[in-house]
Amino acid sequence: MRKGEEIWQNFVTAFLSEVRSMSDGDRDFSWSSQKARTSTYGELLTRVGARLGMVIVPEYMHVDRHFKKAGGPEAGFPEIWVEFENEMGKTLEEMDKLCYLRSFLKVLITVGAWPSNWKDKWRSHVKGNNVWLPESQETVYGFIVGEAKRAGAGKECLCYHLFALSPDGKEIYAEREELIGELG
Repeated sequence: MRKGEEIWQNFVTAFLSEVRSMSDGDRDFSWSSQKARTSTYGELLTRVGARLGMVIVPEYMHVDRHFKKAGGPEAGFPEIWVEFENEMGKTLEEMDKLCYLRSFLKVLITVGAWPSNWKDKWRSHVKGNNVWLPESQETVYGFIVGEAKRAGAGKECLCYHLFALSPDGKEIYAEREELIGELG
């Protein structure tokens, strides 16, 4: 198992646990605007980092967050880089940042209707960057796409679509959908 795979599994578990622990009111507020969602993700990722026993560094090298271990021989080195973007149309710019930096796990969090052709665009971007500037095969690119889905009777439900790619663009964690709960 790649080092990045283990970190991805732990990251997803912590992320989903934190999202599910939000009150209905907090979840509704987080989806009320882009600004609210960005703020919520900042707070949520801090709690994810604590669950993983890592220190969070915000806005470092123009990347939204990076996680590093607090102690031990790997202390201070980035284990995870995270970008969150509210507009799928801007995600390739965020992917550039993730592709150019080194760590075991690189995560893009975004929102939008799913399925979409963005998965193929991201795969191509990761693969192309790896051809241009090869990186460790221990690295994993994780993708989390939040979606407010119609659930009937005028209701919406929050769900997340999650999957992961290797640097050569192969899907190493098959896409799955996680239903979180009702919105609004």
